[in-house]
Amino acid sequence: MTDLTATPSTLLELSQPEWVRDPYELYRILRERSPVYWDDIMATWVVLRHADIAALSRDPRLSEDRVTPLLDRLPADRRAGMRPLAGALSDMMLFNNPPRHTRLRGLMRQAFTRKAMEEMRGSIEHRVTRLFRAHRDRGRLDVLNDLAEPLALDVVADLLGFPEDERHLLIGWTSLLHEFFVQSPAEVQRVQRIREVYERVAAARRRSPQADLTSRMLAEAGPDGATEDELFANFLLIIDAGQVTTSHLIANAVRALLLNPGQLHLLRDRPELLASAANELMRYDSSVQFTTRMATTDIEIGDYLIGPDEPVTLVVGSGNHDPAKFADPGRLDITRPQAKEHLSFGFGPHYCLGAGLALIEIQAALATILAGTRTLSLVTSDFRWKDSINFRFLSDLHVAFEPAE
Repeated sequence: MTDLTATPSTLLELSQPEWVRDPYELYRILRERSPVYWDDIMATWVVLRHADIAALSRDPRLSEDRVTPLLDRLPADRRAGMRPLAGALSDMMLFNNPPRHTRLRGLMRQAFTRKAMEEMRGSIEHRVTRLFRAHRDRGRLDVLNDLAEPLALDVVADLLGFPEDERHLLIGWTSLLHEFFVQSPAEVQRVQRIREVYERVAAARRRSPQADLTSRMLAEAGPDGATEDELFANFLLIIDAGQVTTSHLIANAVRALLLNPGQLHLLRDRPELLASAANELMRYDSSVQFTTRMATTDIEIGDYLIGPDEPVTLVVGSGNHDPAKFADPGRLDITRPQAKEHLSFGFGPHYCLGAGLALIEIQAALATILAGTRTLSLVTSDFRWKDSINFRFLSDLHVAFEPAE
């Protein structure tokens, strides 16, 4: 068994309770020792500085095509059962490089313009208000399970035209890549059921297009464009990327404000800071902490040489707390002028297509909670985090409040 009690030397330390509570102190220790290093236990290069992460995120020598190598590493008796999920992941734009990535991203680009996202703001605000009012008289709310998760689910389902009577399939969503890592047969079955829903929705949209993303993807694909597998995979990507990370960003944001009451009061007094606050809260405690890519050739970073076919883990949580980029990074400051330069949405050609939508959801949730309460407090400061070294996912976030008049 590996001794993790000595001075931290590996990202695997993130599984230890003290670092689950505060991963950013671990990143500081690792970053100050060496901002780039080979992690023997994780078998990956680890990159911890903001500038290096931003540069590598734009570097075409790093490949996003990492699903096939992961599948090949699975035991032979598990490989066949995971092939359907691996196939769907491999057809997502997220796990592809240009030119295929560019082509697949083009299927959805028009649906995620700033104008298109702003047109959704009113319906998102209406949904948040309805979810909050359902708990108003109780004076208690589980921000994650009562508000953030049902909000993110319905926003994604509305965007895709996912049928109301099938939305139960989206409840309890985690992360498909995580489920692939843990080799979950139940998730494979759920994906297969969602494929059946997609095929019904796609057939209906081909007969009668609507103002939803599925119709736009089908129109952009054309008769000789994307394959049916590619269309389904990116339908699935919107479900996967648009739910769980957004709902946990909302929960982490509310938690951060409640742990920093001065900033909470400032946002109450100055609601015009909402957009800046959303970016700062994403910097401060992102729901996704790192991403891994594969080097396709030699890459030099300072004095370090990354070889071909070696994994490279970009620790965005560390980059977001790099003092060389953000002064006093451990302090939450909703007026921070460069907060939107955080790495939580990625960088370069793989910058999150739904970033604008996620920010609108975060802003709507915070605005509704603050406008609907006179006082707001945590029920407990004993937070329960889900078991993952990559994701900052709470199990719940219970708050008590006095409703506004």
